[in-house]
Amino acid sequence: METRPLQITPETRVAQKSSAVSSVVEGEAVILDIDSGYFFQLNSVASRIWEALQSEMTISSLCDQLHTQFAVDPDVCAGDVFEFLNEMSSRGLISVK
Repeated sequence: METRPLQITPETRVAQKSSAVSSVVEGEAVILDIDSGYFFQLNSVASRIWEALQSEMTISSLCDQLHTQFAVDPDVCAGDVFEFLNEMSSRGLISVK
């Protein structure tokens, strides 16, 4: 079964799911999905996104934080964040409201 991308907007609210347990090892997040038993390892930028999602927030707020922290073009940042969130959602690791 193919997973379709989420219909998300900048005002969509996202957060980590409680079934995703994570720890940071040498600057990179390692996530265990308790429901599936799968492990995921994130690079340092994805780890920063994951860390921010400990609290529910809008995608717009998340992009603002990342744009400031990493001095990246806002459009590039938004595209990368949307791609990451779609991947995390397809794996069942985040809640999307």
